[in-house]
Amino acid sequence: LPVAIDLRDLAVDRFGLSPAIAGGDNAQAAIAAHGLLTGERAELAVKLTRADGQPGTGTVDVHYDNPADALTLKLDLEEPTGVLLDAALGRTDHLPLRLTLDGAGPLSGWKGQFRLASGQGIHSDAAVEIAHTTGTRVALKGAAAIAPLLAENLRPLVGDNVTFDIAAAEDGKGGAMLAPSRIALASVTITGEGSRSDRGLLDGKAQIAVPDTSAADLLLGAPTKGQFGIDITLSGTADKPKLALAQQGQFTFGDLAVDGLAVRAQVDGKPGGASDDPLFDLTVDAKAEALRDSAAGTTYGPLSIHFAGTTDAKGALVDIGKIAATGGGVDVKGAGSLENGVVDGKISLAAANLTVIGKIFSLPIGGAANFDIVLKTDRDRTVRIQANGSGDRLRTSMPALDALLSGGLAINAAASRTSAGKIAIGKIVMTTDRARLDGSGS
Repeated sequence: LPVAIDLRDLAVDRFGLSPAIAGGDNAQAAIAAHGLLTGERAELAVKLTRADGQPGTGTVDVHYDNPADALTLKLDLEEPTGVLLDAALGRTDHLPLRLTLDGAGPLSGWKGQFRLASGQGIHSDAAVEIAHTTGTRVALKGAAAIAPLLAENLRPLVGDNVTFDIAAAEDGKGGAMLAPSRIALASVTITGEGSRSDRGLLDGKAQIAVPDTSAADLLLGAPTKGQFGIDITLSGTADKPKLALAQQGQFTFGDLAVDGLAVRAQVDGKPGGASDDPLFDLTVDAKAEALRDSAAGTTYGPLSIHFAGTTDAKGALVDIGKIAATGGGVDVKGAGSLENGVVDGKISLAAANLTVIGKIFSLPIGGAANFDIVLKTDRDRTVRIQANGSGDRLRTSMPALDALLSGGLAINAAASRTSAGKIAIGKIVMTTDRARLDGSGS
């Protein structure tokens, strides 16, 4: 620069802070700064303090050496009242926050250290590397203890310590890459790498390993046992991406065990969508060698599931061309669509033995059943449902109801519910060997 700029003293004794980040309508702060800008170097020091009697400070010190293209940075934020984390995370327990970032070095290989500390043992420590030449590369490597921030049912999955090693870069020409990276939780390990060329070509892969599913017991609400791995590959272009998923493993949920489970999924971008809301074709095929009741020692045979449909990125359009599931004497088939809040779908169930369904949903049911259900909504959000079906030797664990249903059941019903909550029963006819119910109303 032909002249130097010397900011010897800048002071703002009092200014208002947003209630959303300061925890009150009358929060105020003060700021003081000084700096220097020449052709050789740039310096800036800023200090922020609360000016309303509440504790809290923030400082930033920056020094840039132009001939050496080197940067020294020190950031220190201390907020002991908890209002920042309350606002950022939607909490009300006022966890204190201390955050620092210290680093120095040339911009072609800048290195720093990030530290975060809060209450209840929450902390993080990570090495930061930034390299800027024709493009920019950023790398983070460290660990974090965040379990107290999570819901109780997620804490066993995440554990007391999360480690991460992540590096990403852009080449300054429109291309980007994720270098081989890794995130390790207590019961889940995620690795991945990939790239996008300046022409939009995609190439990536990721792996998810779960060696012990029991950490998900609280989340799923039942004891689980097993392990599985997922391999994901990404290809195609940015406007028409292709994603393939392959999963293998075995799994026990409560008393129900799935042996030799293999899942294949494919997501393909397709033409016809808007630039900000692309369309995707989705297919999923899952097969298991056997479905078992591990407590009773009963084997229900193999399991097969197929799904094919189309959706947009925003979820406003979902077209289910086919869904089918077969296993344990149960066949489920369905199709439907969702577009701008309007639903049109149907599903059929043919079960020679409802015990398997009962095991999945922890219901003491049994017997055989065949049902067809049609569900529709319209633009004024009125829901209409039709159900037809029959049952044989149905069991519910309620003696009086079991006695009524023992000879068989036939049902034919139609009903609707408006957006205002008004329910109308167009018809309902239920027939058993011992009783008949025939009615309508609203």
